[in-house]
Order: sequence, then structure tokens, then C-alpha cells
Amino acid sequence: MWSRPLVLAAMLFAAWPAQADWRPDAWFIEGGAAPKGTWQVTGGLKWNGSWKRSWLGTEATGAVDLQLSHWEWDRFGGGRGSSNVLGLVPLLRLRFDEGRSPWFVEGGIGLTLADRKYNTPDKQFATAFQFHDTVAVGRSIGNGSELSVRIVHTSNAGIKHPNPGENFLQVRWGSKF
Repeated sequence: MWSRPLVLAAMLFAAWPAQADWRPDAWFIEGGAAPKGTWQVTGGLKWNGSWKRSWLGTEATGAVDLQLSHWEWDRFGGGRGSSNVLGLVPLLRLRFDEGRSPWFVEGGIGLTLADRKYNTPDKQFATAFQFHDTVAVGRSIGNGSELSVRIVHTSNAGIKHPNPGENFLQVRWGSKF
């Protein structure tokens, strides 16, 4: 139960920018859908850390996303439900060819807090607090912009039941300031 929070704390510590300047480096928008009619749209800011390492022919770097999402779904009992979700997600990115490739993969485990619980005919979340797991494949497309496809899993890691989790397939476009 405590392994996710410990991994999250270690990633946040490694990814957070070491410099005193707290201005974000980039911004992004993304949208996606989960099975059975749930969709979300997200906007956010990104802080790229100064940490870099060579690892297995890649360049590994850290970053932190601050994101605000809007979810909509078919509600249990009829009608539409919606929620606004605030998230903080540390990420580890691997860029191929020692950092020279435009292609990258990234992943991270973060925290989210929703203004109301997710409650569909098939899934009911027991908590508004969730963990946010991300895996992505992307490509830099020039002028500081990038495009990625992401798989996101959101669940409370068994803190309270029910804990069905939800999976989203997302597309993100981001750009440096």
C-alpha cells in the first residue's frame, strides 16, 4: 500500500526543478476518452527539471506536470455527471539516441483530487483523491512543440473500496514558452 506513495515522493524529488525560478517551461492540452462514454479534457503547465542522465542509450530527464482536467460521464441513475480534477504528476522521460532523437517515452505516478467522485453505471469511486499513472510515447515536432499518445490509469490504490479505477487513451500537444 505504501509503495506508490514512496515511488511518487522519490520521483517528485528527482524531477522537480532544482533552480530557484518556479516559472513553468511549457504548457500542454490533452483530450481523451475511457470506455463507455467517459471523456476528459486537460490543460496544464510543465516544469522541466535540470536532472539528466545517460541510461541504456537514452537520455533520461525529469519533469513535473500541474494539470486541471474536466471529466464528463453518464451518471449512475441517469443524466450526465462531471468533475474537475487537479493533478500533480512527476514524470521520467527517456529520449532515444542519447537524447538526439525526436522520439521519447515517458511515465510517471502522480496525485489527483476531484471536486466530486466518479460515479457511472459501471464504476463508482470511493474517494475523490486518486493516483494518476501515465505511460506515453511522443515526438518533438519542431519549434519547441511535441505530440504524444498517452495511457492514463486513475485509481486510489486500494485506500478505500470500491476501487475500480478508470483508463483513458489521450492525445497531448504541448509547447515550450
